[in-house]
Amino acid sequence: MRPLKPVLLGVVSFAVILFSWEAAVRLGWLNPFFTSQPTAIAAALAREAGSGELARSAAVSLREFIAGFGAAIIVGMLVSGDRVASLLGRVLRTMETRSGGGKRTVNEVTS
Repeated sequence: MRPLKPVLLGVVSFAVILFSWEAAVRLGWLNPFFTSQPTAIAAALAREAGSGELARSAAVSLREFIAGFGAAIIVGMLVSGDRVASLLGRVLRTMETRSGGGKRTVNEVTS
């Protein structure tokens, strides 16, 4: 069985950080305009999840990420030109050689 000490230490550390953060904002040591309270963040998260806005926002973010990542891949392949095809060919040949039992060194693959 795995000892609980590291897990307990992590949980306690996280709780101390959250408590200190909340206390610092409530006592006026941190400006709430720049630093929100953990309880306010949790309340907003629950409110957004309950209304369905969180799921809608996450879906929009995922679509934007996929579109941006796809565009980056296309631009990267266009910019790199033949190098991508060459590298992919070397990787596939290496995989084929390894699965067939043959062994090649890194220098053989890259040359």
